[in-house]
Amino acid sequence: MRIVSRLTHRPRLVLTCAIAVFIIAVSAVGFWKYAHYRYQGLDLTIYTNVLWNLSHGNGWYSSIQANSYLGDHVEPFLLLIAPFFRLWSDPRSLLILQAFVLGLTAIPEYLLLRRLVIGHWSLVIASFSLLNPLLWNAALFEFHALAFAPLFLLSAAVAYVRRRFWWFLLFLLLSLMVREDVALIVTMFGAIAAVDWWRCRNGIAERAGDAERGPPDRAQADRARAGVVRGRTRERQWWWALAPVVFGAAWFLMATRIAAAHNLAGQYKFLIYYGWLRDAFTDPVLLLSHLFTFGNLDMILGLTMPFFFLPFLHRSKWILLAIPPLLQTLLSAPGGSNLVVEMHYALLFVPALALTTVDAIVAWRAGAMPWWRRLLTARLPGFPKPAAAVLAGVWIFGVAWAIGPFPGIARILVSGASPEDRARRAAYDTILARVPPNSAVAASYAALPHVAARREVASMASAYLGVTQFGESPYVLPESTTALIMDSRDAVTYAVQFPPVGWAAPYAEGGSARLRALLVERGFGVVTERDGVVFLARGAIGALGDHYIETPAGAARGRLTIDDLRDATVLPD
Repeated sequence: MRIVSRLTHRPRLVLTCAIAVFIIAVSAVGFWKYAHYRYQGLDLTIYTNVLWNLSHGNGWYSSIQANSYLGDHVEPFLLLIAPFFRLWSDPRSLLILQAFVLGLTAIPEYLLLRRLVIGHWSLVIASFSLLNPLLWNAALFEFHALAFAPLFLLSAAVAYVRRRFWWFLLFLLLSLMVREDVALIVTMFGAIAAVDWWRCRNGIAERAGDAERGPPDRAQADRARAGVVRGRTRERQWWWALAPVVFGAAWFLMATRIAAAHNLAGQYKFLIYYGWLRDAFTDPVLLLSHLFTFGNLDMILGLTMPFFFLPFLHRSKWILLAIPPLLQTLLSAPGGSNLVVEMHYALLFVPALALTTVDAIVAWRAGAMPWWRRLLTARLPGFPKPAAAVLAGVWIFGVAWAIGPFPGIARILVSGASPEDRARRAAYDTILARVPPNSAVAASYAALPHVAARREVASMASAYLGVTQFGESPYVLPESTTALIMDSRDAVTYAVQFPPVGWAAPYAEGGSARLRALLVERGFGVVTERDGVVFLARGAIGALGDHYIETPAGAARGRLTIDDLRDATVLPD
């Protein structure tokens, strides 16, 4: 108990240590994945290539997409990252940066909890928030600029509660720079300010206002923080509501226009996901059948499990921040699924769910939800502490294990790399040693991140399809390409990945023939081969085996999934 007491009296040190452990652990797993060629989802490759071009004066050029990256997403924040990437132009620098910013999300959570929760529980909750499997999933699935969104949005919420308008505005502007669709979340801060204004006008005290006035005793303080005390408090000025709406809406419209102007099809690229809504508006059954699916339910339960399902138990204004990403996901053609939980898309929901959970905890302490307060403060036989602490600990670790990457991490710690991982690493290490540093190269999924830090790099998957993403325009491998890296496993991946995708299916049928024609017309031959990985160069005379191009009979049965280390992989049926 003396140790606990000392630690709680040094909260900054404890929180710093917790964040450091998170950053080191996530980075270590990321480095292991990188060393064993386990980043096959393209995002790390794309960001590495774009940042290399940005930091070397080539603008927003993305050779993977054969176009400006602005035609895909508008993410001005990359301009701030580029100078640092120039210092170490390596994908691993992005993995460290991602772990760092996700670890920092504990700071705004702690600052908010410290303001609203009495005692050392604010430190405990903030530290354990770093076990959230949504953070770990996003941290280990590739790299994405969305990793910055939770930190900036949570910091904006802290500034809002503290009534620091200029800090609030700064973090909103930083949030806008992350990605164009984050602007929709920013606009919801205006709705939150409007809710607070309405509550104040109707005699319902705003918790931040009551906290500033300083309630006279603990019970009243808890109730004031929970927003259940009747009384008048200082209203927020109109600009708290207007600024988020104006800046958010204006930037969203501007950014989508920028993306459309740079897109090969001349429109915002991701509108393709919502084309089905034209029929849904005249067919309510179609809309309802799209919304009420097991995939959507699975996604919602997976997103709220790390937060004890508290967003369902307490009505909070902060849940408004979840409306844009929820509609964005539910109304898209693919809809929701567990993939949202396992990838970086969940980061758009983290601020709303975390803030709503804080609200629920404060309301519970204040007695605003007496039925489950009585349940969780009961004592369990054999446990000296209330049931809440016991159940919370079991739940945190259980959920982290169930929907996070921890089973995969434990497997590595116990058994090390599998024979397949060791063989793949040895093969790719041998092959990549033959690739000239500055040559234009087209590579397999596994090799792409390792050759992406150069001006020209292409994906063999694009050469296989012969079109860019969504079939917007024909794709031809650049004439400057002098080297190819192919993996026999990719032939199976293509056969599983593309046929079920509506836009890709017509092009997948001729993929093998397209690759054969490419090898003949460009004069590529085998230079060296090892364990299913081959290096080809122009002018070489070695013949390529059919298993690199043709899918073996029966091998195309399976589905593309995310494994327990958050790597895209084919799961056989």
